[in-house]
Amino acid sequence: MKAWPSDGGKWYAFATNANGFNIQVAVADTPDGPWSVINHDALPNSGSWTTGANNWAPDVKRVPPEENHRYIMTYSGALKGNEPFHCVGIATSNKIEGPYTPQDGPAICPDIASTGGAIDSSLFYDQVNNKRYIVYKEDGNSVGAGGDCNNGVAPLHPTPIMLQEMDVNDWTTKVGGPVQILDRVDDDGPLVEAPQIIGTPDGPYVLFYSSHCFTDPKYDVKYATSDSIAGPYQRRGQLLASGAFGLQSPGGATATPQGDTLLFHANCPGSNLRCLHTIDMSISGSTVTLHG
Repeated sequence: MKAWPSDGGKWYAFATNANGFNIQVAVADTPDGPWSVINHDALPNSGSWTTGANNWAPDVKRVPPEENHRYIMTYSGALKGNEPFHCVGIATSNKIEGPYTPQDGPAICPDIASTGGAIDSSLFYDQVNNKRYIVYKEDGNSVGAGGDCNNGVAPLHPTPIMLQEMDVNDWTTKVGGPVQILDRVDDDGPLVEAPQIIGTPDGPYVLFYSSHCFTDPKYDVKYATSDSIAGPYQRRGQLLASGAFGLQSPGGATATPQGDTLLFHANCPGSNLRCLHTIDMSISGSTVTLHG
């Protein structure tokens, strides 16, 4: 995420809890780095509705006007009293690196018993229609019967990607109910997850997502496109998979708003950690092309 020009215009990357921080943050001059980790917790308080641990998958966007210096974060918070499960929280700050202040309760929290909760949220502003959204995954595999990512044993649970419109002025108030825009098929293995949407100058919306389990060599990055933000989305295929560019289990892709760079994570060489990667990309009509 790029800061407002008046806040320095640098790029910031936010990551799941580790190293004693609820949300980690790093900074760079460009998406290609080099990245420097900031010794700072972007979300020191994840909210009274959470356990205070296991905060996942943050996403940060700027909220205009620039002179307000306002930023919004969504994240997956572990539910207090229902700790294996997560819901989507919202926090705000007037500094891109934080600290962010959480809302009193989760912003998106579908029925746990039937859906497994909600994770992997990302924010999208549709400039064409002047509307704001949160896209996320219903975490069906968290209530699965076991196997690969807890959803490899029949009957497999749906893990739909959902789109929730939010108030255009604050990005924190829901407008209507969520709409399902994609779900797993057999070729996706136990799940689809990590959705992100960008708009394109010539029309189509591009939905990036991952399939299979992140612990599996089959974990990948795919994409789908639609002429309407709410779908239907047409699957366009696989963008990144193990073996490409020497990567192992790439996933969790985020495109820059202008659609020229894709950021994602993959297994770090020789360890069980995940490393940040970037690759140049271009979009022509409904086709995304990577330039490695």
